[in-house]
Amino acid sequence: MDDIAATKNFLNECQFMTLSVIAEDGQSWGVPVHIALQKGIVFEWESSMEAVHSRAIEVNPRIAISMFRLTYGDQKEFGFYAQADAEEIEEIGRGRARYRATIVQAWINDEQHVKREISL
Repeated sequence: MDDIAATKNFLNECQFMTLSVIAEDGQSWGVPVHIALQKGIVFEWESSMEAVHSRAIEVNPRIAISMFRLTYGDQKEFGFYAQADAEEIEEIGRGRARYRATIVQAWINDEQHVKREISL
């Protein structure tokens, strides 16, 4: 299986991703979020509008995303890393909103531990 097919299969299996942002105080901040939608290079999730990562996206929309799978059964280790531009797309009530990240640049790291850039 080639890199693009392997990556698409991997992304279709993922339910969570880790977002990394630079918080308002200048510190790095990483947080796992549930993936509400993944379609090609677009990922969506819901979060509190007051969460550290949500407030950080308002100030600096460039984020990093990471997802990984450890070896289990016949599935091998696999990692996906990306730079993305994020934005709030819709308030959904009770202080929550839906957010979207669009991948700008992405890399994978497979069971051989070789990091390489990939175009989706």
